[in-house]
Amino acid sequence: MVMGGQPILILKEGTTRTRGRDAQASNILAARAVAEAVRSTLGPRG
Repeated sequence: MVMGGQPILILKEGTTRTRGRDAQASNILAARAVAEAVRSTLGPRG
C-alpha cells in the first residue's frame, strides 16, 4: 500500500494521460472489445 494515499504511476517518456470523459469513453470501448472477445469463447450457451 502506498503511504499518503497517492498512487505511484510509472509511465514511459512521451506518454500522455487521458482524464475525464475521454478516459471514460476509452474504457467503455476497451470493455466492449473484451466483452466481444470473451463472448466468442463461451460458445452458444455463454
